[in-house]
Amino acid sequence: MEPGGLQTVTAADGGYSFTGFAPGNYTIYATVGGRCGLAGSGPVEIDGQGNYLELYLFPHTDDLGHTCSEQTATFSTAGNALALTGDNAVTSVNLPFAFPFYGSAYRNAWVDTNGLLSFTDPGGSHPYPGGGQLPAPADPNALLAPFWDDLVVDASASVRTATTGTGDDQRFTVEWRNVHRKGNTAQRLNFAAVLAPDGTVTTSYDQLDNDAERGANALVGIEAPAGEDGLPYSADEPVLTTGRTITFARPAAVDPLKKHNSSGTLVDAAGNPVVGATVALDPSGLTPRPARVGRGASPVWSPTATP
Repeated sequence: MEPGGLQTVTAADGGYSFTGFAPGNYTIYATVGGRCGLAGSGPVEIDGQGNYLELYLFPHTDDLGHTCSEQTATFSTAGNALALTGDNAVTSVNLPFAFPFYGSAYRNAWVDTNGLLSFTDPGGSHPYPGGGQLPAPADPNALLAPFWDDLVVDASASVRTATTGTGDDQRFTVEWRNVHRKGNTAQRLNFAAVLAPDGTVTTSYDQLDNDAERGANALVGIEAPAGEDGLPYSADEPVLTTGRTITFARPAAVDPLKKHNSSGTLVDAAGNPVVGATVALDPSGLTPRPARVGRGASPVWSPTATP
């Protein structure tokens, strides 16, 4: 309860009570299940006669219904080191699948040394400006921020990627390994973001030894392409821990990306089938191989594309 900072724990029937405070206007807050759990609040005027306030708790979501959850899991590592080093640098990477995010599907992402991933061109690197502004219309947008801060990738650090699994179990990992906060090479940490084909994003953390490394000057969350919506997990709060993962999930009511098959016949100017050609599906990056058939037959390609 604020002002005053009074706290209590609800009983088996959900009831609660506060005693011993002066009349006035207060706000009562309630949470359960951690930062991604249920929460609610309401104003109450205490006039000296006592009062009753029934609170309703709701999931932590953005306007479109994205949610987050917390788990305990092993830190996710990656093996392919990117050519991404220094202070305030960014590079583009190809995604192994079309990643659904706030109503669009993306085949590329921009990796920033400062601990964020953008799915549209951010126009350069962006150190975290502070202030916990999420969502915000200013660039960068369409972003995933596993640990958005002002970070440096020096000779002892790296940013890495990995693709594992197949089909619905495929995962794409971006790991920031042993990066340090700008101005303090002793404040180093590891963190990663893991993307799944269903639009789920999981962030994980390792070697968090002090408040700065636990997020005291960083922002963690996701934001829509135009900055009109977003779901922060934390902003300038030392709440991250080694071994804890945060999963951001799409609304349950959103249909998965539809997959379609495409096939055709490649012929030359005379109408004869062309054997052994390579057909590329752009922008998916898939390269189906046509069957080798004899002259007079029709080679057919059947690539699968995700719009």
